[in-house]
Amino acid sequence: MNNYISLYIPAYNAEKTIEKSIKSVFQQTLKPKEIIVINDCSTDKTLNLIKNFHQIKIINNNKNYGLAKSRNIALEYSKYDYLASIDSDVVCEKDWLEILFKTMLEKNIDLIGGKLIEKYTEEPANHWRSQYIKQHWGNGNINNPEFVFGANSLLNKKKIKSLKINYNEEFRTNGEDVNFSKVLKSKDCNLYYEPKALCYHYQFDDASSLSKRYWRYSYYGAGLKKLTFIRLIKLILRQIKIFFLWMFNDISKNNYHLFKINLTLTYYFIIFCINKYLFNDEK
Repeated sequence: MNNYISLYIPAYNAEKTIEKSIKSVFQQTLKPKEIIVINDCSTDKTLNLIKNFHQIKIINNNKNYGLAKSRNIALEYSKYDYLASIDSDVVCEKDWLEILFKTMLEKNIDLIGGKLIEKYTEEPANHWRSQYIKQHWGNGNINNPEFVFGANSLLNKKKIKSLKINYNEEFRTNGEDVNFSKVLKSKDCNLYYEPKALCYHYQFDDASSLSKRYWRYSYYGAGLKKLTFIRLIKLILRQIKIFFLWMFNDISKNNYHLFKINLTLTYYFIIFCINKYLFNDEK
């Protein structure tokens, strides 16, 4: 099978998981022709660890640009017509890329993603994440899902280039997978969700890191460019409503251990919103 596929892994302070991610790429039944790790100015041992893998290309950002910019860099510097991606805390089943690529060719897909399963669900914060911000669409195939999760995906880069999409414009903030999927749909591109392409999320959260993650997921996922006072109030009221929905759902499932997480996330979400409004120059 044609393996003219580039694969990139954006990495920031990923010393706990990056080796597992890279090794899972080397074990693929369909191996990418090019593997790129974009080190986003990590301050831990990430760079030293990835230097041990001589078959990969390393791009070192001169400052911490964030995930969206790192995706842009991969799009710009990758060589081949198909561009796969996994996050630095994702480990793939051996046939993950082969399944995605075969499905893409058979169904004429432009952007496809697989199913990401949370690895650690014993701890409350990780269990909460697996319930409320899961990165998959379930067990069934879906034509044109709402969006393709960026944590594991395969892009027909040649097709996208023919549409003259401005990568630097579309991948501009966190929440870029939502924005990018919307742009592709607006240009009649085909998106697809293939749950047989399995990978595992090795992210381990506590209440603090989960609060920050939930804030980014909710705020940037909403596609907001600036936060006005009216939007601030709406976000806070929406979050209060979501909090009660979480509580009702957890009571119905006897997930009482998630109550504290629900309260902590809602509290910090409101604090982050207020700080964003008061101190962000773009408001």
